Amino acid sequence: MTRPDPILQSRRRFLRQTGALAAGAVISPDLFRAAHAAQSTSPYLAWEQTTKGDLTDLEYVALCGTLAANAHNTQPWAFNLLGNRIVLYADLARHLGRADPRRRLMLMGLGCAAENMVVAAAQLGYAATVADTEAGGFLENGGRCAALELTRRSDSNSHPWFPALFRRQTTRAEFGPLSIPRNEFTASLDVHGEIPGVHLAWYGTASEHEAIVRITADAAAEFVANDAAYRDSMAWFRRSRREWETYRDGISIFTSDAPWLVKEWVELLSTPEDLVSAEFRQGEIDVVKRLAEATPLWSLVWSERDTPHAWFQGGRLMERVYLAAAAQGLALHPLAYPTESPVGSAGLAKSLGLAPGAVPLMLLRVGLARPLERSVRRPLEAVLR
Repeated sequence: MTRPDPILQSRRRFLRQTGALAAGAVISPDLFRAAHAAQSTSPYLAWEQTTKGDLTDLEYVALCGTLAANAHNTQPWAFNLLGNRIVLYADLARHLGRADPRRRLMLMGLGCAAENMVVAAAQLGYAATVADTEAGGFLENGGRCAALELTRRSDSNSHPWFPALFRRQTTRAEFGPLSIPRNEFTASLDVHGEIPGVHLAWYGTASEHEAIVRITADAAAEFVANDAAYRDSMAWFRRSRREWETYRDGISIFTSDAPWLVKEWVELLSTPEDLVSAEFRQGEIDVVKRLAEATPLWSLVWSERDTPHAWFQGGRLMERVYLAAAAQGLALHPLAYPTESPVGSAGLAKSLGLAPGAVPLMLLRVGLARPLERSVRRPLEAVLR
């Protein structure tokens, strides 16, 4: 009889415990910064560029666009600067594959980038008009999906959300109650007007919370059981900090609230096979359920139609929630599992009482949490055409 490999057994035990270990207290990002102080911080510099410096106005607006939320940090955008226009393209190669078969998440990320650019343009004294009629044909148009027309309004101006561009982050951690009244937070979004065809709904009662947690956990289990989709999504997982900072994209455990021991194990001891193992998949389900349970307020971005144009607009609205949360010192974490699952999406619509025909686009956790580590970003020159 073949003797069991003690190293393999130890790895499996660790993986089984990962979800439980991640339930520990939030670890300060200062610990990780100090541990890796000798490494280059250049992939994070865009988060610090709160003034345009040597960049032109349009270059700076595009740079601010690169700080937007996007699925798995694929950064699926490219920009063409033409006079007073910024043409926004989907970089079709930066795709989640079978984890985003219709490229809905890709277009939502592009909508997020467009909203960031609207805010940055206002800060520089421009009114920005978003023309997004091309979003429906972006696959046939080489990725071209929208354009921003900038019109000079004044030599200087300000936007209340501009500082939030540099504080916005996806906070994959347990949340505490809001630090301000819920109505005060939602009102901060209302003053910026509506985006036709997309809407926000808010949930926080015990029955709503219970239904959302159950649907989210079931959808996460459904996703990780889809081997092709799961493997395509994990192709964007960067195990080591060196890999993450070299590629300047993708997701990593460094931006989560997992304990230091878990992060060090993933970076130093894990293998590509571990990332797609049954234990790692179960760990993801456990973490998603834990985080969902620790959520004081939920928001759902939904649209009236299930079209590429609506997805793009939904991304703009989602980014507004991100920026409003960051401006108020709140944390936000999107959960795509239920909205990308037909069963999960239908479950949300039914349990939350959406109108017939409503299309859930993204479920958002909102609450109070300590900031985590920043995600990496590609340099501006890499996204300019």
